[in-house]
Formats: sequence, C-alpha cells, structure tokens
Amino acid sequence: MECDNCGLPIGIGQGNVWMKTGVIYGKNYPYQKGTIFDVDDFNNLFRVIAKDIGLNIDHIITAGKYGDTKMWMSAFVQHIRETLGDRMPGNFELFNLLADFTRIWGLAKVKILEYEESKEGKLEVENAYSIPLLTADIKATIKALEGNDVKLVWKGDEHFGLVTGSTGGAEPEEKLTEVYRPTPETEPKEENYLDCERCPICNAPLEISRLFDWNWKEAMIIERLTGRRYGFNDTKGIVAVVRRLLSELGEEMNERIVEVERDYSRSLYETHAGKLSYQELLSKFPFMGWGLIQELEDKKDRLRIVCKNPFSEHMISGRVWGMLEGLKGETLSLKWKLDREMNLDMILTSRV
Repeated sequence: MECDNCGLPIGIGQGNVWMKTGVIYGKNYPYQKGTIFDVDDFNNLFRVIAKDIGLNIDHIITAGKYGDTKMWMSAFVQHIRETLGDRMPGNFELFNLLADFTRIWGLAKVKILEYEESKEGKLEVENAYSIPLLTADIKATIKALEGNDVKLVWKGDEHFGLVTGSTGGAEPEEKLTEVYRPTPETEPKEENYLDCERCPICNAPLEISRLFDWNWKEAMIIERLTGRRYGFNDTKGIVAVVRRLLSELGEEMNERIVEVERDYSRSLYETHAGKLSYQELLSKFPFMGWGLIQELEDKKDRLRIVCKNPFSEHMISGRVWGMLEGLKGETLSLKWKLDREMNLDMILTSRV
C-alpha cells in the first residue's frame, strides 16, 4: 500500500500522471482531473460565506459536489465491473474497497458497520474532511453501486460520527454538461508528462512527499510548510461546489469568494515573509494540479501573473493575491480574468 521509497500510497503515483500543463490526470481515467487541495481553505470559505448570509449552506455544498461525484464514481464502478467480470465482488465488498480510496485520498476514515442494498446501513466515520462534502461522496457512491438515492443522518461531531442510510431522499444536484469519456485532448502522453524528479518505485513526483506528510492510514494529508490539512479529489467536483455557491447565492459571490480566499492566504504566508519567495511557491502549483505559471512580469508597481489551467479561477486568484500581500507585507489591488483557453490573467498593483 505504501511506497518503500517515497512513502506515498503506492496508487497515487501509479494511478495518476502529472502533466506539463499543470494538470493531474487519472492514468486509467484520462478524462478525470485531480487536485491536491487545501481542505482547511475550503472549510474556511464555507464558514465565512455562511456567516456572511446568516444561513446554513451545507445543502448547497452537498448538492454541488454530488452531481460530479456521482458521474465519475459511476464511471469508476463500471470500469471495475468490466475489468473483473465474473470475479466482481458484491456491493458490500465493493463499498469497502471504495471506502479505502477515501482514506488514501485524505478525505475520511470510513468503516462500514452494516450495509445491505435498499436497507438501512451504518457507517463509522473519523477525520472527515468536510461533513457536507463527504455526505455528497457517500450518497453518490451508493447511487453508483445500487442506483438508489439514500438519506443520511449524522450523529456526533465533525471528526467522529455514525451515518445511517435509508432509501429515499434524492439529492438536488449541480447539472453538469461534461460527459466522462476520454478525448484526444485529455489522453495523457508520456512526452507531455511534467519534467521532474520521480520516485523509481511508484513514479510519483518526489516533490509530493517533500511537500506533504501523507498519512493515508489516518486519512490525513498535512502540508509540511503550513501544517494545513489537504485532500486529493476530483477537480470538477471542487469547481462544481464553487459554481453552485455562485448560482444559489448570486453573482456578488464572484468577488466575495476571491476576497475570502485572499484573507485566508495572506494569513497563511505572512509568517514566511523574508523567508520564501512567491516564485518558489508558484513553482509548486503543477505538483498539486493547480495549473502552470506561464507568464510572470514583475515591475516596481505592477505584477502580472498568468496561470494556465487553474483548478479554480476564484481560488487561485485569491490564493495568489493573499500570497503576494503576505510575503510582501503590503496591500495590493487585483484584477483577474479567465479566457476561453483557460488562461487566468492576474494583475496586481500597489495600493496607494
């Protein structure tokens, strides 16, 4: 399970490819992008937005994540069924297998206590990365396995609880137009892999194990620099949550999400002022599937950064904004724009 050389779960390196374009693709599912994302960052975003509007937004978060997770999980289960054929395990065994992936990806430790198709079941959960996001993951997984919608009830706090399931309770979901199928544009080719030092055993970029303490047994991925918790998950599902917040709460959330991310990022990096360069931090983006910095123009009172393939234009804009403010120790103004070729153009200027 664990690579003897770099310490990462063996499937992380063997099951994914890091591209020159700043994107992580599934090796067997080249239509699926992955992102190593800041869990604490997203939970902070959810808390601040809920406080801003004075409402619980868990149902919006769950609905945003559910549609995408159901789509790729259905494709994943179908692939397993086609591969194993007559050796295909029952749904209980397959559910346990999928629960292992949840732990490896740093999302939660899930133990299935009781499960029988179309009947009530119980799950024991520890170290959940986000209750509303994990709710979507579990509901979508059961939907992919047996075709049933389930209703979940949590007992306990965010780090330990029981989940009970019963049939009924279809989840309103983000409507996605993208279909999960390979295309020539997304098919990874070796000549397009990210040029970096790789583990000789599992083939993961060695920079990943330098950046993160990946404790897959406890479902905890900790960034060594900041001590913040991270997770590895499908990119489209993360973006779908942000898109759902925008559609449900209005376009004024467009800039608010960026501002919340800026505040979080600034507090994260201001303690490293004088010790780290922003260029060094930006160079790590491709290893996390955050995109590739293509242009960087640093002048006295103006900084222009272009990121190709940002996993989320809102989160990357705010992250870069706060990062620059924290490291430079000054207040900056930001203008950002994403074009059709997925180039995120950010211009930061000193505020007088």
